[in-house]
Amino acid sequence: MIPTSAVPPATATSRLSGWAKLPCTWQLEGSQHRALANRQTGEVITALKIYLALCLYANFKPNGRFSVSGCAQRSIGDFSHALKLSRPSVVKGFRVLRERGIVERLGGRPEIYRIAHYETAPNWTRLPKEYLVGGSRSRQIARLAGLPSRGRVAANALRLYIYVASILNRNTNAATVGYARLMEILGLDRTAVSNAVSLLIEHQLITVRNNKMAMVIDELYRGNLPKEVYDSTNSYFLRGFSNRKSPASEGTAGR
Repeated sequence: MIPTSAVPPATATSRLSGWAKLPCTWQLEGSQHRALANRQTGEVITALKIYLALCLYANFKPNGRFSVSGCAQRSIGDFSHALKLSRPSVVKGFRVLRERGIVERLGGRPEIYRIAHYETAPNWTRLPKEYLVGGSRSRQIARLAGLPSRGRVAANALRLYIYVASILNRNTNAATVGYARLMEILGLDRTAVSNAVSLLIEHQLITVRNNKMAMVIDELYRGNLPKEVYDSTNSYFLRGFSNRKSPASEGTAGR
């Protein structure tokens, strides 16, 4: 049950906290990634940008406006402006999210959207809210708006970004994962993963560092792995969060 007391959307989200909650559910499932990969590329890009925007806008806890968490009340025009997308593409993006069971519509004017499993997800992680907004006074989400809205590489990059965010270690703010795992979850070949990583680095959304310690752990606890897997084991950091183990975390390193 959603309270009907209305607070103008711009007012409700004008006070930005440093981070936003991302429930860890669908983005950990290879089946969801494969389903998205089979959709029209532009629709996937739009849908994932909208999903991230909803996470930034959503209320973390029930409040005087919403009796449940994970809600955001925004118009199609608001999303169009915030992400530099056309209104028809925003409508299509929301359709993708609803069909995949990722977002729910709760009615209202403007429409109230709720992130599915926001309260019931077994785990959740953080998104660097202030960094993604980029200090914009025009209510745009600068880092997301700046990503291309067309092309398979951009669609893959957004899926990779959301997956990496979902496996961050809260103590180090790092996601340590090999190319083999990324290829398996995202349903991509090695070149496609590499291109997606490069695009995220180019747009200053992640930094990457080869993790030699992870190679040692693999050898000790998982047995000997092929050299190509070792060579592809990296730590991924979301820009906007510091690496608590290294003061040099904001530098960009190659694969």
